[in-house]
Amino acid sequence: MARLYYPEEFIHGEHILVNQVEQIHYLCDVLRLKINDDVFVFDGRGNEYRCQIDKLSGKEIRLLKKEKIKIRLQWKTNLEIACALPKQKSRFDDLVDKLSQLGVDRIIPMLTERVILRWDAHSRLRHRQRWCKIAKQACIQSGRNHLPIIDPVREINQILAHADSYDLRLIPTLSEKKRNLRDLLSEPLPKSALVLIGPEGDFTHQELAQAENSGFIPVFLGDLVLRVDTAAIAVAAFFRLYEPR
Repeated sequence: MARLYYPEEFIHGEHILVNQVEQIHYLCDVLRLKINDDVFVFDGRGNEYRCQIDKLSGKEIRLLKKEKIKIRLQWKTNLEIACALPKQKSRFDDLVDKLSQLGVDRIIPMLTERVILRWDAHSRLRHRQRWCKIAKQACIQSGRNHLPIIDPVREINQILAHADSYDLRLIPTLSEKKRNLRDLLSEPLPKSALVLIGPEGDFTHQELAQAENSGFIPVFLGDLVLRVDTAAIAVAAFFRLYEPR
């Protein structure tokens, strides 16, 4: 199925003009679409349209909107995951891709005391732009019609300072005192949840104490020690598995 993302402000009237080189190449050269073939366009805010190609050239493709697709059911829990940057920066690229496919609503790249990567402002901006592009492609591929929010890189203290707006706050940890995530998800699910995923070596004792003081519940993900990206994916999958539709 041919599927494109266009921001809401570009989807108006009867026609949608496709004039980006990458998208023209994708539709013409990769999918080899022709006049009257269907293309689905979503705006990242829950709206999706079935369109039909009514003009096609090497410089521009014109789509005629045929119908608005019924909005898919959304998850009942707004799930946001703040994840420490792993040592290998490419792993966070993969993480953004997987969390976008799993329906995570906001992804927050996080710095903690034990995070090794330290970027300047230019590098942070460049990586965020890349992550936004990866998230968009993941939504195109997976059929998701809401784009996740990709935050700028934030310090853990910045995240804790605004955590009281969430109904449920969780922090997976290797420390002794913790609850089983499965037990928490067997209870009525909250409207909003924020999960903090720590770095290699876990959070420091001070960070754990600060998180608990901010209302975070330490949780247990199983007997195995998971990598940063694996832990984040596991949490997202647990939430979506246990959430009724």
